[in-house]
Amino acid sequence: MKPRSFIYLAGLCITSCISPYTEIGSLDLLTDREIDSTANYERLFIGRGGSKKELKQSKAVTIEQAIDSTLNSVPGGIYLTDVKIYSIRNNYLAVSGDVWGKVNHFQTAYAGLPVKMPLKTVHESAKPDSIRRTVTKNENTR
Repeated sequence: MKPRSFIYLAGLCITSCISPYTEIGSLDLLTDREIDSTANYERLFIGRGGSKKELKQSKAVTIEQAIDSTLNSVPGGIYLTDVKIYSIRNNYLAVSGDVWGKVNHFQTAYAGLPVKMPLKTVHESAKPDSIRRTVTKNENTR
């Protein structure tokens, strides 16, 4: 009985150490959208789609769905660089990488959340200290 329980315990340890996320490939550049060669693109987000939470939530069956999911998670995303492609439990796919695109200067981002109004119109008490200091420095230099 003891050898059998040891085998079960060893099997449990081995399977618990195996991650359900397997990296199946990496690329330098990946997109499924048209890229304008004359446009200036900026890096909008670094390492999008690679966290355990984002990998766990991926339900993409095809690589196109995985690319669209990652690009649509960042407003203005056009293409990915430093891409990693993951297989999740051999059922789903996920893509992670740096998202590049055109910046909409009327919509900036603060801590990953879109801000649709200029920072000067935000009430002073609602701003974090770092932004409050930046705004007051800019206003004092005028």
